[in-house]
Amino acid sequence: MALGAALGLLLVAAPRRTPAAATSPTKQTPGPPAAAAKPTTPPAQALLDSGEGKKYVVVKVDGPMMSRHGTVVLQRSIRFATDKDASLLVVYLETPGGLAGVMLGMRDALVESPMPTLGFVRQAYSAGALLALATDRIYMHPMAHIGDAIPLQLAMGQPKELEGDIKEKILAPMRKEFATTARVKGHREDLALAMVDLDVDLPQLDAPKGKILVLDAPTAVREGLAVNVVSSIEEAVADMGLAGAERLDYKVSTADKLASFMSTPLANIVLIVIVIGGIVVEVKTPGFGLGGFVAIVAVFLFFWANWYANLAHWLEIVLFLVGVGLVIAEIVVPGFGILGISGIICIVVSIFLAMFRLPPAGFEFDYGRIAVPVRNLAWALVGGVVGTFLAAQAIRHSRIWQRVSLGAEMEAEKGFTGTADLSAHIGREGIVLTDLRPVGTVRIDDRRFDAMTEGDFISRGETVKVIRVDTAQLVVEPVSHGSR
Repeated sequence: MALGAALGLLLVAAPRRTPAAATSPTKQTPGPPAAAAKPTTPPAQALLDSGEGKKYVVVKVDGPMMSRHGTVVLQRSIRFATDKDASLLVVYLETPGGLAGVMLGMRDALVESPMPTLGFVRQAYSAGALLALATDRIYMHPMAHIGDAIPLQLAMGQPKELEGDIKEKILAPMRKEFATTARVKGHREDLALAMVDLDVDLPQLDAPKGKILVLDAPTAVREGLAVNVVSSIEEAVADMGLAGAERLDYKVSTADKLASFMSTPLANIVLIVIVIGGIVVEVKTPGFGLGGFVAIVAVFLFFWANWYANLAHWLEIVLFLVGVGLVIAEIVVPGFGILGISGIICIVVSIFLAMFRLPPAGFEFDYGRIAVPVRNLAWALVGGVVGTFLAAQAIRHSRIWQRVSLGAEMEAEKGFTGTADLSAHIGREGIVLTDLRPVGTVRIDDRRFDAMTEGDFISRGETVKVIRVDTAQLVVEPVSHGSR
């Protein structure tokens, strides 16, 4: 997943369909097959027995994989297949490739599928080749090709060859991703490596050192990478032992599209910034208002989108709610800040976990899986603080703000009292009108004042004494404590 740290910067190679890159029976170099050419894929019928009364779900991966949309669609199709009690997930592949981060997210979804998967390949270049390797069985259309997965750099919107130190830095984890995926799913590792690494030498497949591997349908079957050459999904499913099974096509919904957008790193950052800004506005204004409402909506969208994309789970949501509860408790219950600090930690951890995924079983953990959510969270926190400050400066004197804020003049003739006047009440006694928890209202000389206590809560009806004035507010204590 180190490649995922370069999300948006790396393009897994788009196909370079030169004659030398493709293989076909007429172009094969004569000679015996490689020692590793023995098929590792067991008979298809070993996976499923019969199609009578069973279902299978078909999901399409077509076109470039350039956004999180593909990952969300795969995750939802797997959930859809599970809900429909399907016996098989068929992934239709016709793609020239895509971004490395998107590819790895889609690969993870397929590897973690709770049901058998079938890859039906029309064209599976670059990232598409890895997705095919992530399925349990690969079937090739007669005109299909698979391979050419050498990574390219995306520069000014155009793919560019990797050069210098960056080349090995990117190729090393890419080799590991292809080899591990092939090994976990029982496919040939040497073929997987030859699709991404120019140093792999397979001259018998027209892919000597310095030339990337691309296999056509007959060659893929002969070399044991694919099970069979078929003209349709129905033929492949029948070959898997599900003849007569009911076909269900997964259709992309509006919710899929919305979650795809809302769960992107940029959208996550923006939502967290909105949450921070909403909380600051809510704290600075009396009562529950627009700031609190906007913050709640942003929190809901953040967790919903990541839950829908199968990133966030109930643990993260519960942890966030616990954090909010601890922060509220800190505000209501006087203490040493332990509750508030614990709450903030819970909130930050829950947001991080909502953007983080462990690698599938059998895959190594790497820093990229932590680096991306940490980077997003850091940008969000910085953006929230800076954005809130700039927004506050911009709207403070605006006409709209004057209408919604408390802009009336507080004059003594209208009953308002300044800090200087409040100091005259130091030492006087009064009656508590509303419970001081720790803030409430007291009556002194038939006048009402906002007041707060430094110690224990003081119940309504008790007698208190003013000990000092703090930020235009009386600080009181029960008369039984004596004067200071």
